[in-house]
Amino acid sequence: MNTSRYFSMTALTAAIALGLTACGGGSSTTSSLDGSTASVTGVITGFGSIFVNGVEYETNGANITIDGQPGTEDDLRVGMVVTLEGSASGNSGTAVSISFS
Repeated sequence: MNTSRYFSMTALTAAIALGLTACGGGSSTTSSLDGSTASVTGVITGFGSIFVNGVEYETNGANITIDGQPGTEDDLRVGMVVTLEGSASGNSGTAVSISFS
């Protein structure tokens, strides 16, 4: 393989790797630390209630929608990007609605 083609392939591989890294795990957060209602968009990272962006939200009574259809917490999976409406104070909060589309 000639040197020019080798360096072109190396540069392309590096660019793809950087692009994929930039896309992974990102989230957009608009949250309230004082307990007032806010909207949070992020990746589900755990259950026991639901963890989004490091905050544990209680889901009892939360309205859950999956692709616009009624759902339950059992329909949610770690890794899904959801939009959650609710309130948070520190590391915990209460979800009013959770949607995945």
